[in-house]
Amino acid sequence: MDRINDAFKPLFGQPSWPVERGRESALFSNRPAMVFLEFGDPVLTINEPRNWPVHIEGAPVETPGRITFVRGQWHLTLMTGCAWELMLDNSPLATSSSDSSLVDRALDVLDGQAIVAVDIDSRDASTVFTFDLGCVLTTHPNLSDDDGEPIEQWGLAVAATASYLCVRSDGKYKIRRRSDRGSRIEWIPIA
Repeated sequence: MDRINDAFKPLFGQPSWPVERGRESALFSNRPAMVFLEFGDPVLTINEPRNWPVHIEGAPVETPGRITFVRGQWHLTLMTGCAWELMLDNSPLATSSSDSSLVDRALDVLDGQAIVAVDIDSRDASTVFTFDLGCVLTTHPNLSDDDGEPIEQWGLAVAATASYLCVRSDGKYKIRRRSDRGSRIEWIPIA
């Protein structure tokens, strides 16, 4: 668990910006939408142009396009397989199964709050993210997908080290670096 705590130490005291709900997907219609939280200074990423489908009647089939986005130095993602609840001063604001408009309003309350603590239950990877202005975001794992495989619950991307920490519903985690692509990274029990 020391490696997980070490990954979060630089985030403590960093305000979250913007806190957003991902779009729902027809592929995962039975699961909650992803939630994204950015922390630290903005990092602009500009990808090289490539052809993209247009999907508009009467328009060309493809057009060149470039994906650009701004992320924080740290990017926390709650995955589609992660059940969660957001509280403010012990009052429930929303859960992963709440109506999308309620989720958006609740995430607006969390937006700008600084993360101050992260506590993980090593048995099932339930995690409590505590923020400075009274919000507490608690994750509860969905234990497996339709194939019985453990589900990734949340992940933390760290721009400075090009690394990604991922926690799974069976109480295991892994840290991979961009240079590890194609390599098999073993899941490690949270201890």
